[in-house]
This record gives sequence, structure tokens and C-alpha cells, in this order.
Amino acid sequence: MTHFRQALFRASALLVAWLTACQSSVVVPEPATALRSTMTVPVVTASTSPPTSSPAPPTLSPTPSPVPPTPTRFWQRQDPPETIFGVEMDAINDKNGLPLFAPPTTWVRRTALEWNRVEPTAGVRDWRAVRKLKEELARAAANGLQVILVVRGAPDWAAPQSCGPITDPAGLAAFADFMREAVAQFPMVRYWELWNEPDIDYAILGNPKSAWGCWGDGGDREGYGGSRYAAMLKAVYPAMKAANPEAQVVAGALLLDCDPAHPPFDKNGQPEDCTPAKFLNGILRAGGGDYLDGVSFHAYDYYSGQLGRFGSAFSPESRWSTTGPAVVAKARYVRNVLEPYAAQGKFLMNTEAALLTQTGVACDTACETTKAYYLAQAYASALAEELRANIWYSVLGWPGRNTALLDQDLNPLPAYLAYQVSASTLRDAVYQGEVTTYAGVKGYQFDREDARVWVLWSLDGQAHAITLPGKPRAIHAALGDAWPLQTRMVVDVQPVYIVW
Repeated sequence: MTHFRQALFRASALLVAWLTACQSSVVVPEPATALRSTMTVPVVTASTSPPTSSPAPPTLSPTPSPVPPTPTRFWQRQDPPETIFGVEMDAINDKNGLPLFAPPTTWVRRTALEWNRVEPTAGVRDWRAVRKLKEELARAAANGLQVILVVRGAPDWAAPQSCGPITDPAGLAAFADFMREAVAQFPMVRYWELWNEPDIDYAILGNPKSAWGCWGDGGDREGYGGSRYAAMLKAVYPAMKAANPEAQVVAGALLLDCDPAHPPFDKNGQPEDCTPAKFLNGILRAGGGDYLDGVSFHAYDYYSGQLGRFGSAFSPESRWSTTGPAVVAKARYVRNVLEPYAAQGKFLMNTEAALLTQTGVACDTACETTKAYYLAQAYASALAEELRANIWYSVLGWPGRNTALLDQDLNPLPAYLAYQVSASTLRDAVYQGEVTTYAGVKGYQFDREDARVWVLWSLDGQAHAITLPGKPRAIHAALGDAWPLQTRMVVDVQPVYIVW
């Protein structure tokens, strides 16, 4: 473990050096890594031959975007650009690593503002019960972070279970008034996520005080209880907008356990029942689409035990060697559901993302490395799917599932380094298209204000020798190691950033 931590801190130093180089366009010296600097790379001819004169950025369209000769350093900007990069914290404070997540991190998700703590007795609200939360939110704002605040916890006088649903008209009216006042109480919050994974039937949970939602209805085969959630949206949306027209009502934090069109199979070889995924259909069928600004969902993958390999419970067609992280399949599923209801213009957020291990299984070096590679893939994929936010769950991790970015002493794990590299490289990037030149290689092209960036990784687990269309100004791996500046290179399961 000592050698592993020494390597980690060496990677931290490389990261700092690389960030400086990328922002100032200084050529990064080749690392003293014998494998990368001395290996012979076979030439593979790309669709565009390398230029013989000064290289220009590669392009997927006839006219390349111009690259300014003098890039603007992102830390010098008065208003840092909004990015998709964010994390969840158990509490927004130093003990949970807040100082380590400055811009270009944009988002921090916080669970939760609990209605039953503020208003345990109908009509009597005491906001002092959440004064520490208010302090956290103010601290986030002072650090330039946009908060996604989860609201949950119905009082027992408003609903049979605190996890939901609220069906009584008086209870809905009371919740609407609570939300109106909450928006006024927390002016630093713009994004409000109403309940956490509400697409679960209470019959499955059996715990009335569950942190998960329980608005689902297994008896509703077409909408899985989404109509009840829609009724809540119709009550609270006007009240929240009256308090602050800029408040963003985020529906869902959907679990989306599996894809009805491509269901996984159970241990007996039978397709799983994916009716719960129709919860969003139920919201929209009941007219809820006019009472939400965006839809959020959760996208996890499971580590398979081999370097670079993972799969999703959402669909057997979503895995490391097909579409990549589950955020891709889930974002496309949600958009397909929204389209028939003319709601495809709603923004999407993935408000919980991570690579999970089985409960209680230790995460060894290969596991931690795969988590770092996965994180780089997940953020590039989320940006390509044009999400507004992609939130890693979480800074200190899901207990027993090894999702942390920092250990309990706030020391960085490899995934934290991958997060910083990804956030700095893709900070203001705009998706341009897929790079399809190289067989067996997944690739995305992004444009920044000052550069063009490719993100590449092996999609079949093999090492691929490729030839770039021009000499880049920087090449870096997911963990920040600088690679030689040359047009021939090898791409494997570790994502690599190529900057022109």
C-alpha cells in the first residue's frame, strides 16, 4: 500500500505539471517511462494522413473551429463556465473535502432538506431545525458551487409514509406552501430535486422512513404510479416559481432499474420485470411534463473484477465493450420517453454516478484503477450526451461499495486524480461528434475556447496502434501522465486526452 500511495502522489505532481502545461501551451517533456518512450509502435493509417506542414486541429466537419493563438487561462476568468462536473457530499464542509473541489467543479449535490424536520406539526414550521444545512449551502455558494438540493421526508400528518406518496389534496397544498417558503429561505439554491429515487413501490421497501422514495405503484402497469408524482409537481411548481422564477424543478432522481425494451435476465434465464422504468411515462401521461424543468436519473455500473471491465443492471446491451458507462443508455432511454410528449427540450442530469463493487468486497489496485478509468469515460460520455450535470456519488463513498474519491483521511484516490484531469481538460468543452476513424476505439471530439480535444479508449480491451491526423500539443492519460508528443501511439483501456 505504501508503494501504491507513493505512486499516487507522484501522479498528483504530474497532474499539477500537466495543468500548467496545458493552460500555457508549453510542450510537456516526455516522461521517464520506459514502456511508453521506447516501445515500437506499428503505423496504422488513419482516414486523414498526417500533415507535412504545421499541423492543424483535426476536424469532423469541412471547416475546423479556429484555435486562438493565446489561450485564456481558465483560472483568470471572472465567471468560470458552468460545467457538468459535480460530486455529492454528506455535508458541504472541510471534513468532507470541500476545499478539494473548486471550479471547474460546478455542482455539489446535497441530500436532503427534510420537510418533516421543519414542519413536524401541520402549519408550524421551524427553519432553525435545518440551520446547519443553510450554513452549508451558503458555504457552497461562497465557493462558487451550484447546489442540487434534494427534498424529501413527508410528515406523518401529510402522508402515510415519509418516503411518499402524498395523495391527499390538503397534504399536496401544504407541501406546495412548504416549497414556496423553502425557495425563499434558500435563495442560494436554484436546483431542487424532489425526492430521491421515487420510482420504487413501498411494497418493495417496507420502510416508511426510507431515504429512497416510494411513490411507485406496482399495480399500475402503464405508469407505475407516476401520475401521483405528477399531481405533486402540479401543486408545487407554480408555488416555487412564484417564490423565484429562476428556481429549477428537477423531477426524478429516477432509479431506472432496467430497460423495458432490453431487459436483463434473472438467474432462471427469464427477462426481469422492468415496469418500474415506466414511472416517467406515468408522470408525462398525467400531464406532469409542463410542471418540471428537467429530469434526473441515476446511472451506476458494476466492476467485473478485471481491469477496465464493467457492466450495468439497466440492460445487457450497456457495458464496457458496447455503449460504455450506463449514463449513455439511460440518457437515451429518458430522451426517448420524453419525445412523444413534446418534452424532449427538458434538461437532463445524472445525479448519482459511480462504479460499484459487490457489498463488502475490497477494492484492490486493479479495482481502484478501473474506477479511475471509468470516471474519465463517464464524464466524457455525459458531456457527449449533453447532460447539464453528472454527479459522482460520492466524495467519501457509498459504504461497502468502494465509490470514494478520497479516503477517510481525505487523501486522494486514483479516481480523484482522474476527476481533476477530466474536469480541467473538458472544463468548457462542447461536444462535436464521435471519432470513428479507429476500429475498436471509442472516441469523442470536443471543442474548447482554446483547443480541440479528443478522448479515446479501447472499446474491446485490446491495445490499438493508431496514427493521429496531426501532431498535438499535449497528450495525457486519465491519471495525468504526459505521453510523448507524436502522431503514432497506442490506445488501450485507459482513456487518453489528446489536445490540439
